[in-house]
Amino acid sequence: MDKARQNFKAEVELSKRFINECTIPTVSIQIKQGYYRTSYSYKHAVENYFCTYISNDAFIQAAKELNIRSKPTENGNNRYFAIKLNEKKFRSGIEKNEWQGVRVTAFERLNDLS
Repeated sequence: MDKARQNFKAEVELSKRFINECTIPTVSIQIKQGYYRTSYSYKHAVENYFCTYISNDAFIQAAKELNIRSKPTENGNNRYFAIKLNEKKFRSGIEKNEWQGVRVTAFERLNDLS
């Protein structure tokens, strides 16, 4: 497998881990204005949580693999999801991550967690 594909798969796995650890399922798809509502804003949260780059497509793929309901945003490039951020778990997760400030590829970060 080439490095780009390997890294994309790692981005998806980190996104899935983030979704499982730091979000709460909601009954309806969250389409309100505000931060942590779209795939683009969630991908930034994953980046902050694991201190590595995550593509928007990787976050969308992770949510799809976890069967999280979604719908496209108005511009069609991003998606809204039936999840919301668990701020307490998100903040405590960032505080306990010893690698904060050390950016590596998603593949390397996933190996750090193994």
